[in-house]
Amino acid sequence: CIMIPVSVMDPPSSWLSDTVMWWSRIFWSLNILVSCCTGYVREDGIVEMRPMAAARRYVQSWFVIDAMIVTFDWMEASGQSIGQISRYDNGLRALRMVRMVRVVKSLQVLKFITEHIRSEQILIGAALGKWIFLLVIVNHILACIWYAVGNSTDAGWVQSYNWSRTDMFAKYTHSYKWSLALFAGELVR
Repeated sequence: CIMIPVSVMDPPSSWLSDTVMWWSRIFWSLNILVSCCTGYVREDGIVEMRPMAAARRYVQSWFVIDAMIVTFDWMEASGQSIGQISRYDNGLRALRMVRMVRVVKSLQVLKFITEHIRSEQILIGAALGKWIFLLVIVNHILACIWYAVGNSTDAGWVQSYNWSRTDMFAKYTHSYKWSLALFAGELVR
């Protein structure tokens, strides 16, 4: 949700980004195993904890999507570690967008947590925090789209104003400033 849109800016590889990607691959790989054993609440309100029933439900719901995403993650990792640029490299980059499906899965966890909160003040604060977070994420995605559009041609704003020579942070902050101004109705040049 954060790094996938930023990939349009071709960020430099760093030890932090590499570490986060490896932890993400390991987490989602282990998540498949854990999800096969995780119970769930049936429609009649009974908690189903039998391993075979839980595994069957997982295979019928999220397994195919999770397995596909994890497979692409590990294919990408093996291509990077070997250092070969294959003819499938562009296809794998396009399939990174499939990872955004994980956000939907995270929203289900958030819904489960908020159903069990009894304090109205905490619920109001959580709702406010959720809307602020959503606004920041939407602006982030708009900033990355704005950069991609401005960099798509030689006449775009990135080349016209010599932003192509600046570092990624400057490009991102300018794009983010534009996306915030768009919400306020301002014209940014």
